[in-house]
Amino acid sequence: MWEPFKITLAAISRFRPGEKNIPEFEKTNIQEFTALNDTLKIMVSRISTDFERQKKFIDNVSHELQTPVSVLSTQIELLIQEIQLNEHSAKIIGVMDSTLHKMKRVNHALLLLSKIENNQFFR
Repeated sequence: MWEPFKITLAAISRFRPGEKNIPEFEKTNIQEFTALNDTLKIMVSRISTDFERQKKFIDNVSHELQTPVSVLSTQIELLIQEIQLNEHSAKIIGVMDSTLHKMKRVNHALLLLSKIENNQFFR
């Protein structure tokens, strides 16, 4: 009687979002197991879709941030080299530069995460 449940459990335990191993659930004459399988199919589909959307979002955000961060970094460097800074201006530019470095680290982490999720990361 519990065999359909065990088969469903085995199929769902092999599921990994992002992989092409969408589980197939066996048909059963037991109404409760059929309802369980139907619900799991919907959940797996939503999880897979959400995972792909999240992956694309992270990839897009990280790539879109690269250009403005690079432009800001270059402009700060040019500003530092071009003008004679007083102490107050130097502190402001220092804060801007520090904040920009934090943004670079966040962007680098996003790019790394994107590469890992897209199986592009090699050790």
